[in-house]
This record gives sequence, structure tokens and C-alpha cells, in this order.
Amino acid sequence: MRRGPGSGSHGAGRAWLDGARRTGSARALVGLGAAATGVGCGQAWCLAHVLAQALGRAGGAVWPWALGFLACAVLRAGLGFKSELRAATIGAQARHSLRTGVLQRVLRAGPDALRHVAAGGVATLAVDTVEQLDGLYARWSPAAALALISPAVVLAALAWADLGAVPILAGAGLLVPVGMALAGLGAAAASRQQFAAM
Repeated sequence: MRRGPGSGSHGAGRAWLDGARRTGSARALVGLGAAATGVGCGQAWCLAHVLAQALGRAGGAVWPWALGFLACAVLRAGLGFKSELRAATIGAQARHSLRTGVLQRVLRAGPDALRHVAAGGVATLAVDTVEQLDGLYARWSPAAALALISPAVVLAALAWADLGAVPILAGAGLLVPVGMALAGLGAAAASRQQFAAM
């Protein structure tokens, strides 16, 4: 069976991902997210000291910890801004690479292959469908990596502060996907019952 002119878009996307890994653009975005998580841990540490001193549980001046909290907040906002800029750049690179792959496939296919293909379908694939993939490369892929890296950063910071609390937090964290799975199963069962009653 002859493959359509847009069938190379997945290969173009895979090639773009490999290229992004080689250039380090996607890894830099994940690194910015991990750094923001680490700064957030420092922000929580400063806030804990401020609250401890406000409640009379610790001595010393409050202003250094309050200043550290503000500094972490500013740094975290800067990392978030930098991540948004990098995500926009990665999304633009992905769209350009995918669109180029689609157009090259169309040109290689020639007029005979396009005779039974609607011109509007090719245009939709090259424009609208590629635009919809922006979130996949710029948002979802880095977020999937950060979902594994960020908890490790938090556990490392917690191990430095209180090693005994690490198993408690790790156990509680492992229960989160279990709860999400149970909620998803319940929602699916409710949806099936709703459709069965219609």
C-alpha cells in the first residue's frame, strides 16, 4: 500500500527529537525545570526558618531568611521565564522540522501520488496538524522527564535536611499515582454507566 505524503511527519518528529537531544536544547529545558525545583526547595527552607522564628521556636534575626526567601522567589521566577522562552524556541524548531519533512515528502511523492489526495488535506497536515504538535515537543516531553527528576531533587534536598523524613515522603509520593489510577478507574466506570443508561 502506498504511503501518503504526510506519512513522513512522524519520522521528521523523531529526527527532530534526536537532533534536539544532540544539541542539548531539550536537556537544557529539563535542566531549567530541575533547577527551579531546587530553588523551590531553598525557598521552602527559608520560609520554614521564618515561621520557626515567628513562632519562637528558633532564635536569631529573621531578615536574612526573609531576604533569602525573596531572592529564591526572584530566581525561581527568572528560571520560569527562561523556561518559557526556551519552550517557545523548541516548539518553533519542532514545527519547522515537521513542516519541512511533510513538504519534502510531498515533493518526493510527485504529482502521481497526489492525484488521489485532496490538496486541502495536505495543507491541513502541513499547517494545522503540525501546529497542534507544538505542545507535545515543547511541553509534554520536558514535563514527562521532570516528573521523574523533580521528585528526586526534592528527596535529595530532604535527605540533606532530615534523612528520617525521606522514607515517609517517598511512601506518600508513591501513593499519588495509585490514587490517580483509582480515580481514573472510577471515572471510567461512571462514564460507562452513564452511557449504558442513555
